[in-house]
Amino acid sequence: MTSPTPLQLDPKHRAQLAPLAALLTQWNKAHNLVSRKLSEDQLLDLLWEATAFERFLPLGANVADLGSGAGIPALPLAVIRPDLKIEAVEPRQKRCTWIRFAQQKLV
Repeated sequence: MTSPTPLQLDPKHRAQLAPLAALLTQWNKAHNLVSRKLSEDQLLDLLWEATAFERFLPLGANVADLGSGAGIPALPLAVIRPDLKIEAVEPRQKRCTWIRFAQQKLV
């Protein structure tokens, strides 16, 4: 039995995602977008882990994030890979408002 392969994450991406984590922490207090139990550092790790598969996406790829919720992985991918064409699909209005706001502020 082999052990699972650890995620290979780029440390510079974590730094790029810090402003998104800070903004999400602020919005989360009022809008409950993700678990309120998560600290800003834990949110940053969550955003960073959501980018693990980006290295498999070709340059300029079309990406659909169905049921985007808090915009994860759509927003973290947009921050670290501006070449991607990302569509975040989310039926709840408050989460759509968050995604649009974050996109305007950060991407």
